Amino acid sequence: MKITHACLFLGMMLISLPGFGACGSYSEVPMDGGLEDRSNPQAPKVIHSNTITKFSLHFAEDGNIGVPASEPKDSQPPFPAGRYTLSAERHGAQAHFLLVCDRYGTVTPLRFAKDLPASALDELQAIIQKHKLAAINGSSLRNSALGTALSFHVDYDTDETLSVYAEGGASTLPPGWCGTTVFLEFFTAKLDAGNRLIPPLRSCSYALSNSKGLVYCLELNSEPYQDSKRAIFKETRPTQNAGQPDSEQTTKTIYVPREKLEALEEIAAKYQLWKWKDLPSRDDDVDDQDFISIVFNYSGGGNICLDSNQELPPEYEEVFAELRRALTMRIK
Repeated sequence: MKITHACLFLGMMLISLPGFGACGSYSEVPMDGGLEDRSNPQAPKVIHSNTITKFSLHFAEDGNIGVPASEPKDSQPPFPAGRYTLSAERHGAQAHFLLVCDRYGTVTPLRFAKDLPASALDELQAIIQKHKLAAINGSSLRNSALGTALSFHVDYDTDETLSVYAEGGASTLPPGWCGTTVFLEFFTAKLDAGNRLIPPLRSCSYALSNSKGLVYCLELNSEPYQDSKRAIFKETRPTQNAGQPDSEQTTKTIYVPREKLEALEEIAAKYQLWKWKDLPSRDDDVDDQDFISIVFNYSGGGNICLDSNQELPPEYEEVFAELRRALTMRIK
């Protein structure tokens, strides 16, 4: 049987996800086709308290989850594939909320944290009640397939607990499980994470040209391996007779840390560039004016294409300059 890179990566991910692997609930992988059922039949199917003291949800997502329901479908890329941790803990009148996403093919996990009024936990409890999750309390299933990794646990002020564990294939998820997206969307909205919780940047290009032709082109691409920590930087410049049919170009290529792509992501999120990408062209194009083109390509699809002939907001010159600095800083 042929095993894809994605399957191998998910299998490795299960080992490192909290609650999964040798240090988790199970010590050995079931035989092919086998199902380990360690569910607790005595777990109460009714939770009397509505007061959450601790909430945690760990899961792995091997594909794009989808754009948050609160966002227009073309406003940003879908949620990224990776390992997620959502947690919340009550501290008196406040609650500490945390969202961590360790995206595949990146170096630094995304982390969002905020102290919110404790009433946010009541909203979280409303989701649990709406989907009647107490009815599947105590479910704990594992098999040898790939695709599912889930650890869900809630503590209440009455010492009642609610838990669901699943590892392996989709069949390990109990009927009635609401899915992870509803919780991810809730945490994303509460922590204002929508602009940054996106698939990793795969490549970025920055090209400057004028009436004579190309001045230079800067490109930054991730290496074509998911676990790579490097990126490839290329700078292309004309060597002579710029703008002429027989002009030549030279390209310099070096390796740089993968974090440089993630620095560009921060800039795109800071200025919310997804909202700029479909703006129309200006009516006052000047032929001899410098022309700048910037393209972001994201893993799993989605891109942002911007150029200086668009009707961009006034701060676009600041953005373009910041992107150029981020591309070239500490490279030359």
